[in-house]
Amino acid sequence: MGVMDVSGKLRILLMRRFQLFYGDTAVPLKSPFYQTILAFLVLQPGEACDRHRLAFHFWPDSTEKQALTNLRKAIHYLRQALPDADQFLRIERHTIAWQAAAPYSVDVAAFECAVAQAHKADQPSEKQAALHQAISLYAGDLLPEHYDDWVLVKRESLRQQYLDCLAQYVQVLEGQRDYVEAIKAANQLQRADPLHEAAYRRLMRLQTLAGNRAGALRTYHTCAATLQRELDVAPSTATQEAYRRLLALESVAEPQMAARIPLVGRARAWSQLQQVWKQAMSQRPLLTLIQGEAGIGKTRLAEELLDWAARQGITTLRAACYAPATSLPYAPIAVWLRATGDALTSLPDKWQREVGRVLPELLATRPDLPPPGPITESWQRQHLFTALARAVAQLPSPLLLFIDDLQWCDRDTLEWLSFLLRLEGSKRFLLLGTARTEEMVQAEALRLFCEDLRHEDRLLEIGLERLNAAETVVLSAHLANNTPPDALPDAIFVLTEGVPLFVVELARAGFYTPDGAQPKMVSGQLLAAEQLPPRIRSVFEARLNRLSAAGCDLADLAATIGRSFTFELVRDASEVEETTLVRALDELWQQRIVREQGAEAYDFSHGLLREVAYGRLSLARRRLLHGRIAQALERERAAGYAVDDAQLGSHYIVIGRIDEAIACYQRAATAAQHIFAHEEALVNLQRGLVLAVENGAENGRLLALYEQQADVLSLLGRYDAAHEALETALAQTSDALSRARLLCKQGNTWMAQHQRSAALAAFDAALRCRLPADPPDTQWQRLWLDVQLARGDLFYFDSRLADLAVLIDRLNPIAQKIGTPYQQRRYLELHNMLSISQKRYRLDDVDVAMRQRISALAEQTGDPHEIAASRFSLGFNYLWSGALDEAVTRLTSALAEATEIGNRYVQDQCLAYLALAYRGQGDVAQVAAVVAQHRPIVAMVGNPLYGGVLAGNEAWLAYQAGDWETAVTHGQAALAVWGERPYPLKWVALWPLVGAYLVRGELAWAIEYARQMVPPPQQLLPDEVQAKLVAATTAWDAGDTAVCHTALTEATTLARELFAF
Repeated sequence: MGVMDVSGKLRILLMRRFQLFYGDTAVPLKSPFYQTILAFLVLQPGEACDRHRLAFHFWPDSTEKQALTNLRKAIHYLRQALPDADQFLRIERHTIAWQAAAPYSVDVAAFECAVAQAHKADQPSEKQAALHQAISLYAGDLLPEHYDDWVLVKRESLRQQYLDCLAQYVQVLEGQRDYVEAIKAANQLQRADPLHEAAYRRLMRLQTLAGNRAGALRTYHTCAATLQRELDVAPSTATQEAYRRLLALESVAEPQMAARIPLVGRARAWSQLQQVWKQAMSQRPLLTLIQGEAGIGKTRLAEELLDWAARQGITTLRAACYAPATSLPYAPIAVWLRATGDALTSLPDKWQREVGRVLPELLATRPDLPPPGPITESWQRQHLFTALARAVAQLPSPLLLFIDDLQWCDRDTLEWLSFLLRLEGSKRFLLLGTARTEEMVQAEALRLFCEDLRHEDRLLEIGLERLNAAETVVLSAHLANNTPPDALPDAIFVLTEGVPLFVVELARAGFYTPDGAQPKMVSGQLLAAEQLPPRIRSVFEARLNRLSAAGCDLADLAATIGRSFTFELVRDASEVEETTLVRALDELWQQRIVREQGAEAYDFSHGLLREVAYGRLSLARRRLLHGRIAQALERERAAGYAVDDAQLGSHYIVIGRIDEAIACYQRAATAAQHIFAHEEALVNLQRGLVLAVENGAENGRLLALYEQQADVLSLLGRYDAAHEALETALAQTSDALSRARLLCKQGNTWMAQHQRSAALAAFDAALRCRLPADPPDTQWQRLWLDVQLARGDLFYFDSRLADLAVLIDRLNPIAQKIGTPYQQRRYLELHNMLSISQKRYRLDDVDVAMRQRISALAEQTGDPHEIAASRFSLGFNYLWSGALDEAVTRLTSALAEATEIGNRYVQDQCLAYLALAYRGQGDVAQVAAVVAQHRPIVAMVGNPLYGGVLAGNEAWLAYQAGDWETAVTHGQAALAVWGERPYPLKWVALWPLVGAYLVRGELAWAIEYARQMVPPPQQLLPDEVQAKLVAATTAWDAGDTAVCHTALTEATTLARELFAF
């Protein structure tokens, strides 16, 4: 049957989102209404649908005549949109049908076919295979953005079939005792139907059978929290019984705070949240920032909106930030992405590679993907940002994204959030955050982030104040399940000062007794604290004191970790057997000391509770626990797991192991660089340097830290600071090889600042570090080769061709013998650059062939940035060989690749020379289009060479339009940007200047600019044009203005004819 022919030409995707492909080409069908009509026909293949019935079905409120007219228009549109429409649509006088035998495939039919095969299968292996096929084919809800009655019925039918397949698949796998795969499928079922308790019970049983009692405990916690949040009910008796029976844990009383605490005194804030949600859904993405002091109820208000959204089926993602000492770059984003389940697996490979920088476990599941290389240029960050945005875009729209404690958010995450909020065409979403007002002074990154959004009217700030006396009474009465005695309310308000968290904590401590008595554990010992009222501190301590001995030990350990923790980490760091630890963790969860955090971790229910728990530890116990945690983290590292080295370093500091702490901070900086979190890298390097200097670390350690700091500063464009770091690093060593390496980096930094004399001096100093008598050494030779290749670039840009030629001959034997593949490719590029310059940009097939060879080597690396750059260079060679059509093709391809991966530098190059290729073809419209694309790229990249080309192209466009004044303005601006740089293609701006001044009758200025195009290193123009220019300048010098004018006019005419100057 046609619908099952997956090799057919037309592919129709109706699940998750509507998509239509003819071969590999997307077919645009943007109208949702026409999408619905097409889907209606496709899902009834071969059935002749009566026109009157169809018209009434889709336009029930129109007259019969109007409905039939609308149907004719719709069918006409579909015939225009579908390639070879007549082979798919059978249109007759009274009926319309989808051709069942046509060459097409539809995802819904494929899914239903797999379901039918599963039902008919007799053998377990056949049934398992069919079920697996059906599950993999179900991409999501049918036409999720359409709400016709027939769509809703079909959507629910398909979804129920999918859930049934999952349940059967779990049963088959469990029968085979394949618990690992059964747990994966059960998790998938639980995520698809999160309110179905039977799915939780089955998952708990499977996890217990697999020996993962901690996982079973967490599943129950998730079940209880979900039911409480979504339905305001506790798990059923059957689920609680399964929990107790399977885990064999001691019964722990449910806390009295199980019921949802109402929002008191927050009516205005809640109304604001509702309004901003509507605004974000109807207009553009926004940030809503809930601000207030610690304990004021910021998170509680945010959770109310999250629960409200989740009850409507809106996708919600939650994350939290932690104090800067333990923050990780992109940590909140990683928490979001971990909660998306299998959604990331549908990303294309190149985006999965980039997301793997933030989510290493994603790459662990794809060993076939090469790991992403280090990010060394600022423009590469765009690629990572785009990948993360695409990962979030995999989720159903609309989205509610929440980050708690944004005041501690790292700069890199904030910059990505800024990117996401401004991304054109992004999904509908609201970004929700909380921040402590007392921390905002130090939160510079957040303040700048908010200021930018405030200027664009993308920020709504909601400030929460303390409750008044009456509101405090209402809240406390609810928590006590009765109205407190008259004498008690005033005492409660005085004690809590209207801070909701303190009102709640007093209730948890048992303060609101029926007779209004104040338990001794509250009125007893009062401890001083900077941020907490003494009695409130005693309330927190009272809650901790109620824990069992094992629970107290676990709370101490968790507080010492200092941030969210996994069961695996506390298990490895503790000295108790697993059953006792599981029981203690359950106790902490039951007593609301800890809560779930993300997909795999737990955290304290409030940061203040963690601070109190840690603050009551003696110094000796702190050292003991920090040491155990450090050992556990080292074991995780040895086992191949990713470890937060900054966190590990903080543990080593407490136990006095400074050398290990310094090494941790240096590794943390390297990890941060890998995901372009360069500011975070500098923070960790500074921590390491402070420790190293204060504790008299060896020079080798200081050298490594300062050198790495200089690398990061150079990447950030802070060249003066980078020079300072390099100078300090040079002072730490007398080793010749190390000094040469540092001087080479110093030269490259000078090159980035266009300080070529200083760069050459640094390169020469690097070469002098090795004495002639030193024995040959591969490291030295490769470093020497790096220096010489850099000097070759310098010679090329300074047009020192004789020096470049001598250098290339000198490098040949060493590059071939000991050069790395990268160095060998760079050596070939110097050859190509020399040939281009020697031929003065009039290239031939030999040059193109060499560039093709270099490009083939770049393609083999698999690095998209290397590939894009190499494709540009090939187009560049075609351009100056005169193959304009091929140049346009290659440059357009390179531009598309560079745009997709966010490589702004290559985009800059491609746009500059693509405009010149179109100039050569005389295509004014295309030049104007490319120039419009080029302007924002030049503003971002800031390369003066291509900034000058842009101005020259704008001068050409003005000249073509007859706007001589604008042509002169842009042409002179291009020359000013280039300055004294010996850029060999200055004719880009000079020809419009010559032409404009000739038209204006200002021959002196015209000949002045014409003269600049003749001598080397300027590109050698076509022979006829070159000869006329020489004749014009010679006549001018001889005082023969008439001959000069004639020759210059003829040169201009020839230039327009030969290459459309």
